Amino acid sequence: MGDTEDYSEEATPSAHHESHEAGGDDEISLDALQVDAQYVEPDTTNFDGILSPADDTDQKALDTIDDHGHDQLHDKNYDQFLDLDGPNEWSASDLTEMAIKADAAYALRHAQIHAAEHVTGGGDVVANAVAAGNAGLMTGADKTKLNNIDAGADVTGANAPKAHAPSHTDGSDDIQNATAAQKGLMTLAQAGKLAGIAAGADVTGANAPKAHAASHKSGGADSIKLDELAAPTDIATLNSDTSKHGLLKKLDDDDTHFMDGKGNWTEPAGTGAGLVDRGDPDAFDWDVNDFITDATWRELDCSSIVPAGAIAILFQLLLRDGATSSYFNLRKNGNTNAVNISYSTTQAVDTYYGADLTCHCDANRKVEYRGKSLTFTSIYLTVKGWYL
Repeated sequence: MGDTEDYSEEATPSAHHESHEAGGDDEISLDALQVDAQYVEPDTTNFDGILSPADDTDQKALDTIDDHGHDQLHDKNYDQFLDLDGPNEWSASDLTEMAIKADAAYALRHAQIHAAEHVTGGGDVVANAVAAGNAGLMTGADKTKLNNIDAGADVTGANAPKAHAPSHTDGSDDIQNATAAQKGLMTLAQAGKLAGIAAGADVTGANAPKAHAASHKSGGADSIKLDELAAPTDIATLNSDTSKHGLLKKLDDDDTHFMDGKGNWTEPAGTGAGLVDRGDPDAFDWDVNDFITDATWRELDCSSIVPAGAIAILFQLLLRDGATSSYFNLRKNGNTNAVNISYSTTQAVDTYYGADLTCHCDANRKVEYRGKSLTFTSIYLTVKGWYL
């Protein structure tokens, strides 16, 4: 170095890097190198909000160089890295720029390579969003549902939902039919029935149904056959009588009987079976305690013994009294005279007198009796048979 050479900041020394290389006369070891004052720690304020690297492995350095240092390593030959005064030397500003890009690249790469951790199957899954609850990830099912909703649709009525009425009647989302106990859709049959009911009609009586009796009569549009009605009950309310038409009274199961003009089953005169033997009773039917003998005609009911259809009754009578001329008479119920009567009288004191008396009865098998003596000792009356 000559006396005239200037080594101030403005002067550039002549090429001499060989003196600093290994074996040179002014060798500089690698650990003695100092970073240029222009190289400073990178400003990380631009990365606020980015988490620090999740690990300190060598992969960080490898990823950084691979992603962002690659181009620069090719632009400047690595073999000339220490050729600080060569044509491809690395300046301090180059190193600073590379450090900043490397840190930014790592932060970006780190954000990209861990997104899978937050979805289904990852190690740090973010929870799904909850209706009326916490925010979160949208599920695939919710996204499908969202895709099927028209833009602007809501449930307030301001924007009607997508037309879907057919789904309620085609089997995919049917609304049930209405029943007496449950609301629902009206069936075709129900609509037809409703159309045939007059407006305002009800079943309470406040609004009578539409008049339609004519439709049920003979020749009507909805005539009802007599044999299609419900079976009648065993009452005589609808039987015919002398004042009105009606139904036939119940049969008495006797093939010799015919209905007479008063609605009774009888056997025509001259064709009857004649006298019917009552049989062999083991006791009298009435005694003195069953009669009031004050010479007044009174009713005697024989229907518990004599069957319907009988026209006359054959009696056996036994009398005894403490006086003579005490009598006992029988006549048809309803007669008013005392001529056509059956008659028996006492002729001696305390003596039995017997007689068979025949008397016509009415349709109810009733006759009338009259006794004259308040001191009859005995009266025994028995039905021996009847005439049909």
